[in-house]
Amino acid sequence: MKPSAFIRAVVLSAIVSLNCFGITLKEDGYHVFPGDNIQDALEQAGENKTNKVVKVHAGEYRPSSKRQALIWFNKMHDCIRLEAVGAVTLTAANPEVNSPQAPGFPSVVNHVVYFGDGISSNTVLRGFRITGANHFVTEKLTKQMEPSTTVPKNPFFYTDGGAIKIFGRSYPCIQNVEVVDNYASPCGAGISVQQTGFNQDSVLIENCVFLRNRTQVTGAAIDLLEGGEAFGREAVHKLWSLDDFRGLAGDGAELHFYR
Repeated sequence: MKPSAFIRAVVLSAIVSLNCFGITLKEDGYHVFPGDNIQDALEQAGENKTNKVVKVHAGEYRPSSKRQALIWFNKMHDCIRLEAVGAVTLTAANPEVNSPQAPGFPSVVNHVVYFGDGISSNTVLRGFRITGANHFVTEKLTKQMEPSTTVPKNPFFYTDGGAIKIFGRSYPCIQNVEVVDNYASPCGAGISVQQTGFNQDSVLIENCVFLRNRTQVTGAAIDLLEGGEAFGREAVHKLWSLDDFRGLAGDGAELHFYR
């Protein structure tokens, strides 16, 4: 084979590989595959002025290091639609990173998904299975995840919201999500809504399933801290009337609202 032909073959092979593996940008959004870092795709979508869709393909995605969240949304990620393609599990657990003697094992993040200050209802999380939170708590890398300093952070910012934490002026839309087998202490193993009085809008939770989530105190499924607003009338109707809120007393699925 001539050198030029060999080079062309190598280049073609590389192009095919890029289209099959790794984060790729197509007309319908960024595509993420097992082994990729979802957060990298969120950062790219956050900087993209026209394409705000991230599609995560079937598989399990787990944190590679100890930190506050597997994936996070702050102001720069507003209007991103993060969608599962096939069966996608987001987990807080990685036994290769933590030791069995460490608090929270095997989880290595405070929250699986974090929605922070500056998130509107145009931000969507759809179709995932979220699991594995076990009261792992760290305060490291807070500014990376939440650069805003305008909303005060108390201990609940770090401890509550094992599967999903919603903080400050944050009003995401969460659809068709299964929240399963999470533990948090003291509250909010499934979802913790801590808007700290910035409740001009509500969090929309639609067609979601909560199973076997546990807390030390209250709100095993959803915990709404004082000054927060969740659901809205339309969302409450959809959540209950479609019978998608499963796991009542005995399964650790509890709604708790502080008023």
